[in-house]
Amino acid sequence: MRSVRSRWFQMLRKKIIRLAKLFNGKLSRYYQINGRSPEYQILANLLTDKQADVVLAAGLRKVRTVSALSRRSGYVTEDIVRISGELAQLGFFSSWVEDGVRKYYADAFVPATMMNVLTNEVTVANHPEVAELFDRYIARMDDMFPANRAVGTGMVRVIPAAASISDKNSSDSGEDGSNSEESVVSDYDKLSYYLDNASKLCVSSCACAVARRVECEGDGTIENGLCLHLDRQAEYYIETGRGREITRNEALRLLRRTDSIGLIHTLVNTYAKGKALTICTSSYSTCLGLRGAIDKGTFVSVASNFIAERKDGCVACGKCMSSCPTNAIRMSSRFSLIDVQSILSPMRKNERNDEGVDYRERFEECDRSGTAPCMAYCRLGMPVQAFLNLTEAGEYEKAYELMLENNPFPTITSLLCVCESESHCARGRIDEAVAIKDVERFLSAKCSADHPIPSTINSAGTVYDDKIAIVGSGAAGMSCAYFLAKMGYRPVIFEKDNIPGGALSKYVPIYRIDKSIVEQEFDKLEKMGVEIRCGINVGVDITAEELKKAGFGAFMLAIGMQDGKFADASGNDAEGIYSGMEYLRMLNRNEIEIHKGDVVVVGDGIVAFSLARSIARKGGNDVFLFTKCSRDEIDMELEELLNAETEGVEVNNEWVISEVLGTAGRVSAAVFKKVIRKKGYGNESLPEYDENDIRTVECSTLIYAVNQVIDWCGLDKQFGIEIDPKKNLPVIDFRTFETSVPGVFAGGDMAEGDFGVADSIKEGRICAESIHRYLRKGQNLKIARRKGKYVPINRDSINYQSVDYSPVQRVHAEYDKRYVNRRSFFFGKVVYSDDQAKAEASRCLDCSKISYDADRCIGCGQCSAKCPTSSFGMAKRSRKDVFSDGYESNMSSLIVSRVVSSKGKGRK
Repeated sequence: MRSVRSRWFQMLRKKIIRLAKLFNGKLSRYYQINGRSPEYQILANLLTDKQADVVLAAGLRKVRTVSALSRRSGYVTEDIVRISGELAQLGFFSSWVEDGVRKYYADAFVPATMMNVLTNEVTVANHPEVAELFDRYIARMDDMFPANRAVGTGMVRVIPAAASISDKNSSDSGEDGSNSEESVVSDYDKLSYYLDNASKLCVSSCACAVARRVECEGDGTIENGLCLHLDRQAEYYIETGRGREITRNEALRLLRRTDSIGLIHTLVNTYAKGKALTICTSSYSTCLGLRGAIDKGTFVSVASNFIAERKDGCVACGKCMSSCPTNAIRMSSRFSLIDVQSILSPMRKNERNDEGVDYRERFEECDRSGTAPCMAYCRLGMPVQAFLNLTEAGEYEKAYELMLENNPFPTITSLLCVCESESHCARGRIDEAVAIKDVERFLSAKCSADHPIPSTINSAGTVYDDKIAIVGSGAAGMSCAYFLAKMGYRPVIFEKDNIPGGALSKYVPIYRIDKSIVEQEFDKLEKMGVEIRCGINVGVDITAEELKKAGFGAFMLAIGMQDGKFADASGNDAEGIYSGMEYLRMLNRNEIEIHKGDVVVVGDGIVAFSLARSIARKGGNDVFLFTKCSRDEIDMELEELLNAETEGVEVNNEWVISEVLGTAGRVSAAVFKKVIRKKGYGNESLPEYDENDIRTVECSTLIYAVNQVIDWCGLDKQFGIEIDPKKNLPVIDFRTFETSVPGVFAGGDMAEGDFGVADSIKEGRICAESIHRYLRKGQNLKIARRKGKYVPINRDSINYQSVDYSPVQRVHAEYDKRYVNRRSFFFGKVVYSDDQAKAEASRCLDCSKISYDADRCIGCGQCSAKCPTSSFGMAKRSRKDVFSDGYESNMSSLIVSRVVSSKGKGRK
């Protein structure tokens, strides 16, 4: 009896094996094709034996006519016309008309045939397995290459972004500093050259993006309208419905759009010098042609004729780092260090091991030395050093533009952010920290009014028609709407109040932020296409199911903590006791008169301090603020605490309320016990009390600014979201901010509790990216997402003798006289003058610098194109141009050397 394996091999189709060997070319000598081979499975699944006969008759890279195919295959003309048309539609032939004669051409299996097959929507829909099979085929080829892969042996060749090799950014010097023998920028290094010489142009989907989408491994890069085809290939794509014809100007606009979002342009490496039929455009994590080089570290095999070159003027903004596809650029420290071993902060105790980690997940923002504490501790990851440097130089618009990259609302954060960047500033070890928030506010006041509205179309130049509902119009909802609009969506914000803004409008006192600032930000959102519907309580006025029926496909829940609970004390049923959020809202809207007598506020967060200061400013009352934590543990700026005390608030630390006393049904006093120590860690710590250390404070009003909670309005049950019972918050994935229900995301207070405006804006940005990936079919919510983890320099390890460490007095922003009056609600600080802003910005120690590894550079030019100060340019490499007669021939010799070295002999 024959074995199952023997019978299985008998079932293999001989013509398909022959065809697979034809496509593999010289590789067939080193790789045995069987039924598990990806190329065999692709061909067997898509082609009949007659179709295989015709491809075999055509041969590879031979232009054939119908008569030639008929003669070589033995099929009659009518059959050849039909079969060749089928092969052209499938993608195994490209076809065009030249001098009135129909021509056919079978190209290499990858990338040419792969592109043709995967851009056929019908084929991909009927045979989705071909995406994974092509992926496997390319991965196998990548594995065959030795580690010392040579120049020009990659499947594709990178072409630099147009802006990076302009006269402004290019240089005569080569990689080794010598002059290039050829001109700085050859015609064939410019994409415009290929467009100028093309008789016809068309645009199509990106085949690699299609493959990633089918495999559910997309990184959010849309596949439609990315790749350009020229001349006969354009004619073929238009004729078979794979692409649409475009003009040269449309093609240039497409290239500019894709450059702006950091996509990389490549040419197939089999083209002769100055020739191209396809210009591929994709991201580093999508392109299968770049994968092997990035994964294996053989960067030079796909590199362009250029290499990035450092110039003067770097402000360490990190835009080059975040745009570099190969992680050749990282943030670093410019300081000499007292103890090299103390470089790493506790955030990075363990050395990273990349073994077995997907190449798309290996990106690191910093090298071992760390980077500026201001950038590392900024909740939004803003390039603080960069905008300080640019402010000092008077480049205000550039500085403001840098802030907007991660923070669309600096007018708000410059007033309300806790600003850990400032509290961890290295300058604070010398004299006083740089006044980062005051400089940020200066830039916002200077530039925000005249700054143009950002582009709100996607990379294909269109707008998505997906409907997205954002529930809540606070900082998280605003941020999510902003970034979705930038990506080409038109989200709808639902706000249950009649005024948008959430806590910014209802709870933040006017002396901290002028309400006109919030109104201006919403005006900007509306100009970007965001719809704002006020007076609708989602969950009550309209249910989640009704929103789904209305066509909403994704949801972002940004409901704030607007309800409060009383502390666990006896006597809380007396009149004159309020929750902090309720009282603050009524106070800000003049809906309540403060009762005569002293006021006690219980709490240690920003709500408690806002209440205490607001009541003090209203006038006539003595205000007592009791916190559970110590003075050093209060989670806010020291300035807020000092201002409260200056305005007459008596701050009492480490006290817990135990009892409320009442007279005639109204609160008359509050009894507190002293906290002596705490068990546990952080916010979960449990206090112990001194039962003999009791304090009784008379009062007519008691306000609890503790235990703020979310009012779900039934949405948790309507969506079916899993809730953490201890926190009353949704269970979410903190990398994507998706809840337990696919398509429902949460940010702001709903994600981590009341963590502040900066956290809310960051989470809104993350939710926007996740929603985009969720709505685009086949995109993975986690793959290739930059984590933005900047490791701070250990300030204690800095050798301050290595820099100009002379003390320089901080420029303190003045307060308006009306604000200084503790009985006033007038809004606040006076903005710096130009001279003051420059003087304060000049105090920055410039902790960061850029670390660049030229060996990893593939010459894509993204760093140069993105650099706001032109401190990265592109230099011609000091070797011959990267043009290959065909990567298969080069690859064959490489594989021979690998086989010989691994087996001790070649295959006979």
